[in-house]
Amino acid sequence: MRVAVLNHADYVFQIHRLRYAEPAGVTPAEIEALRDWRKSGVFGPGDAALLAYVDAMTRDVEVPDAVFNGMRAHFSERAAVELTVLVAAYNMHTRVLRALDIDPEKP
Repeated sequence: MRVAVLNHADYVFQIHRLRYAEPAGVTPAEIEALRDWRKSGVFGPGDAALLAYVDAMTRDVEVPDAVFNGMRAHFSERAAVELTVLVAAYNMHTRVLRALDIDPEKP
């Protein structure tokens, strides 16, 4: 959902908010806080480290060592790889939707 915020992919954000966030344990407060998570104070250290990693991957592609190490302090090597692939996939997905102006809700 954070990738969707950064890439202005509103459809992706909304579909995840409506269908997937609650079953995954994401609270309504956390959903709203995703737009400006650093100022929200809603997220604990692990989630904040992951969100910083998502931001770096999405905005800059190259992730500073401090951000990577911050994320790795909370996630195993396997989880770090899986999270990296997931963030990369959502970057590709949201950018394709934006580039082609695809909105599955449009007739």
